[in-house]
Amino acid sequence: MALAVEPFLTAYDPTDLPGASIDPLGFERGYLLLADKVLPGLTNVASRPRYFSVFCAGIFLADVDPSLPKKKQFAQRQQAILRLERLWALANVAASASDADLPTIGIRGYRYALAHFAELQSKNAKDTETEFKMLIRQVPYGVIGIYGAVAEGLRLVDRDALVLTPGRGLPLAEAFVEETKIPAKIQSAVAKGGRVTLADLAAWGKRAHVSLPPTGDEARLLREALRENDTRTRTTRWLAKYPALDDDTELARVRRIVNAMQSSKSDPDLLEAFTSILAYEDSFAWALLAFERLLYLCRDHGASPFVPPKIATSDDVVQAVAQRIPTAVNRLCSALDDGATPAFRTELETLHDVRVFLQRTAGATSTEGMIAALVDRHAEVQRGKFDRGRRKAPWIESTDKGLALSLSDAGQLKKPQSIDQIARHPYRFGAADAFLAMGK
Repeated sequence: MALAVEPFLTAYDPTDLPGASIDPLGFERGYLLLADKVLPGLTNVASRPRYFSVFCAGIFLADVDPSLPKKKQFAQRQQAILRLERLWALANVAASASDADLPTIGIRGYRYALAHFAELQSKNAKDTETEFKMLIRQVPYGVIGIYGAVAEGLRLVDRDALVLTPGRGLPLAEAFVEETKIPAKIQSAVAKGGRVTLADLAAWGKRAHVSLPPTGDEARLLREALRENDTRTRTTRWLAKYPALDDDTELARVRRIVNAMQSSKSDPDLLEAFTSILAYEDSFAWALLAFERLLYLCRDHGASPFVPPKIATSDDVVQAVAQRIPTAVNRLCSALDDGATPAFRTELETLHDVRVFLQRTAGATSTEGMIAALVDRHAEVQRGKFDRGRRKAPWIESTDKGLALSLSDAGQLKKPQSIDQIARHPYRFGAADAFLAMGK
């Protein structure tokens, strides 16, 4: 997700993927719009509900001097959040060290906490300070940056002041503190700094572990926050009715939901959104497969730095894309044009640029024309990205001698041959499923 403290500069920068998205053909903005049609306010990276409790508890435990200027009060709350996040991560590691059934998957800065724990053990230390390092930059990449915007959208906090909402954020913080039984010494260390024992952290970690679904009032308040939005409520009902199967994919799950929606004739806006998602991901996969194949041909063509047009246009994978992508794009255009509900049609113009690109790619009268559309789109997308103030260069360029790489490490797939190799966009189901698992 986009960090509030460091907003991305263009429409082609990543905002919702777990890790930096490359997005060489500029599909991400359209994907984000469609994700908002089904699970607005959630993100893929903010996928552990207990982090919202930690965020709120950090604010609740802060020792704030009300006589200070608001800016300094903000700083005091922020420091408390950061201290609690560090101690909670370390508590998770300490608990997992003695209980293999408590995996630490999902903890931001886990490796830093693990390294600090190992250092403490090597010294036979019994306690720890609160100011150890966790993450290169904890504010943007920890709970504040990754979960802050979503927490505000769930009406848990006022992010500008780092103040809890009285109706939901405050009771959530109180529930987390009480139900996980945060020791008084840890509460004091969060508020003012200081040292806490590893024994206290390990015991608390077994009650407040990231892998344990919240229960009691903590779970109830988080569920209420999720259901604050009608669209989220209706989508999560469908997700609960059609849970992920073994070796399932999100899109396979979407297909099952779409089939059920068509039979029930309920939630027409969600049906239109999910139908468009299926078509969008199909078009995306074919386009990216062709682009990855071109990168592969350039990278593995031999001694020559150029791939002649004849080689590229006669490639069997490129030709397969040229044959299949028109059907996929026509399905997408029909899904977008046939959507009639106001909720679905809102801001649909966001998809205009990717739709124009896809129609040009699918409508090319020759394979060479399709390749030109792909290369031109990639150059346009790259020019819209910045790295340290400079526009990024395209990975591949078209010259008089043919296609050539401008970057030696461009491309993700070793040998692209099928759309099954193309990773699709994740539509926040993991985050929603984590909320659904609470209290079970």
